[in-house]
Amino acid sequence: MCSGLLTDPNACGTCLESACCDEMNACHDDLMGCWACITDPNVDPAVCSGAAVAALLDSVQTCADGCCSATCFDGGCNPVTNEGCDAAAGEACDFTGDGFGCFPAPNDTPACGECSNADGPFCEATLTCSSDADGNTGCTHYCCDDGDCGANGACDKANHTDGVGICLPK
Repeated sequence: MCSGLLTDPNACGTCLESACCDEMNACHDDLMGCWACITDPNVDPAVCSGAAVAALLDSVQTCADGCCSATCFDGGCNPVTNEGCDAAAGEACDFTGDGFGCFPAPNDTPACGECSNADGPFCEATLTCSSDADGNTGCTHYCCDDGDCGANGACDKANHTDGVGICLPK
């Protein structure tokens, strides 16, 4: 459980405690290294640049870039919640090739519907077009953890970016 790791967290900190729990716990376990780099503005910069600490900090940053992007960073959007995009105008947050950004309408293909990232049809907000081993494509939900996928799904972060995965059947 991550709630309470940060003293009086802002919206970004609350998101990190929720969506990046594993990463935050690993950093917290390194109290004099990674955690000090996050919570102590007077920490020696040499501590934060050491290989082990830098790897832990990168892990937190990678998760924050994905699941908490719209909350923690200006200009980002959150593919799991579509926060940061104009849903009323049909925009959808999806992978741009090097991060997440808002794509203009139409984004109206529901979960499991056939899709094409190149030519459309394009997936609804909070979904992305993925393909299976046989090359079949379909819209599937983005996720930060298994809780985003319901009782019959699991969040697969393999081959994905920024701490975000896609829901696959268990």
